Amino acid sequence: MSGYVRATKLDEEFEGERVTGLLAPLRLPDLLRLQSTQVANDEDAARVLAEIVPQYVKDFAGLTAQDGTVVPIEEVCSSAYFLKLAMAIGRKLVTAATPPQLPSETSAS
Repeated sequence: MSGYVRATKLDEEFEGERVTGLLAPLRLPDLLRLQSTQVANDEDAARVLAEIVPQYVKDFAGLTAQDGTVVPIEEVCSSAYFLKLAMAIGRKLVTAATPPQLPSETSAS
């Protein structure tokens, strides 16, 4: 049976609010962008995540601004205030896209 998952549950806490949603599988070109030499530090990773994460997050809910309005995922990914949350979402995407390490096969002698 395959370990492939078509949707990964997002459940993070940010400033006392429970942020939920579903994450679609990360496409290979975007995974490669995140793993490329263009992403040398957290600043580079944040830039790439701001571009790609919104398209993978579905049913995003639970985050409100101080005025009570809902904060959409696009704002989370583009505002420096939410950097820690955006990075957590990005890590979850990458983790879900990476298959588990299979045990090495031992050769029979």
